[in-house]
Amino acid sequence: MNRVRSKLESKTNPVTRGQELRAVYYSLVEMIVQGRYEDTARGINELRKGTTHPDAESIRRLVAVRLAIKRGDPGEDTSWITLPIPENSWLEAERSLVRGHWEYHLKNFKSGITHFRKAEQVFGRLRMYDREYVSSFNAIIGEVSGPTQLAPLKQLDALRELEGKVRLHIDDRKCLQVQAMIHRQKAHAFEDLNRLHASLEEISKAIAIFEVFGPTSDYHLALLHAADISLDLNDSFRGRSFMEYVIEPVDARIEFPLAYVRWRLGGPLPDQKRFAVVPGGWKEKFEKLEQSQTTNITASDQQLWDWNFSTGRIESPDGSSRFVLKPSSLEARLLKLLMQERSSKQLLIEALWPSQGETQLLDNRFHRMISRLNRKLKGGIEFDGKHYHLRIRVKTR
Repeated sequence: MNRVRSKLESKTNPVTRGQELRAVYYSLVEMIVQGRYEDTARGINELRKGTTHPDAESIRRLVAVRLAIKRGDPGEDTSWITLPIPENSWLEAERSLVRGHWEYHLKNFKSGITHFRKAEQVFGRLRMYDREYVSSFNAIIGEVSGPTQLAPLKQLDALRELEGKVRLHIDDRKCLQVQAMIHRQKAHAFEDLNRLHASLEEISKAIAIFEVFGPTSDYHLALLHAADISLDLNDSFRGRSFMEYVIEPVDARIEFPLAYVRWRLGGPLPDQKRFAVVPGGWKEKFEKLEQSQTTNITASDQQLWDWNFSTGRIESPDGSSRFVLKPSSLEARLLKLLMQERSSKQLLIEALWPSQGETQLLDNRFHRMISRLNRKLKGGIEFDGKHYHLRIRVKTR
């Protein structure tokens, strides 16, 4: 954060200022990748007041949308899409890349792939090869996750083709990071083919790169992935060895996967509510394995608030409180964010109003919304002096 703040406070000519803001953008994106959401929110807030450069507002909105997507609810405000950005610029390419992520979040994979391919083309013309290859990689992920459901063998073919391009610039550290991402995805493909030894080889290659050149969080996640595969191969010694390379303290993205692997090795059952971040793939692994090991999973429905998404109706366990909350409303988005994890005021504001710039107005609006929703939930939202979190449990249907 200090590096971001110093760049925002520097006094340079407009061209150099634009280059500094570009560095700020990629620093904030890296924070999001590492799961440092609170730091990112503070950086966005600095951008609100830190500069009058014409790129500043575009950068702020793009980072805010990326953060909102990562948090799980970017909303329906698309004002960030139509910002006046120069054609064939790095900002235009980044907008296409962010638009791709936004479409993926909405499950519009075909449209998302189109935007990633556009970003790939513009980055290519600008010779920003690492961003070009990241865009291409994300397009492949859309083909894997979307309706196409790219089969593992075809997925491996696409990844190998991209790998051939990446290797032309493998001396670039950031391109090497893309190579690690390719190894990681190949590990998933081999895992889907039940070729677990090949999967372990690929994730081991990713580990070797992430250890030296990648974010610590990616290194840790790759180690835990390797540990998980080792346990699937009934090799608990190797699984424990991979896990022990994960040195605490770890960032928020790592805490749940680490607890999951420890559980597989005989540790306590992880309680998802205790973790600030529960990555989707690890959540699925945990729930699938837990279900297979549990003969009687009967959550105490009598103690759950019930939220019917089709009607918007919410009812308390004893029926004394009933109200309607449309899933698309801001209050509903706030509730869904709190259902995922505890959050600071700043982080919730950036998730709910990424396009708004007036700090005091947003602060007042936020507190009014918290107050209204908390009355409806009979005091179900609690503030511990730093974070907001739910004191109640809510089931949806």
